[in-house]
Amino acid sequence: MLRMIIADDEFIVRDGLKTIIPWEEFGIEVVAVASNGQEAFDLSLQMQPDILFTDIRMPYMDGLEVAIKLKELESPVKIIFVSGVQ
Repeated sequence: MLRMIIADDEFIVRDGLKTIIPWEEFGIEVVAVASNGQEAFDLSLQMQPDILFTDIRMPYMDGLEVAIKLKELESPVKIIFVSGVQ
């Protein structure tokens, strides 16, 4: 089973992404959620997920910065970006 972290600064989005989509039916286990970019980065280093599903605009560090830092560290994590910015 693939392991995934969901990162978004809005609780309703984090919770919705975690609960509405039947991830386990797709072979994905949500192992953690993060409420900001720094937390997403730290959890990614600690938990070594296969997938990071992240918002772009978040406090402390945006999703793009998280992706760049993880790639600089040669993390094999696959990153999916989502954004609700209009």
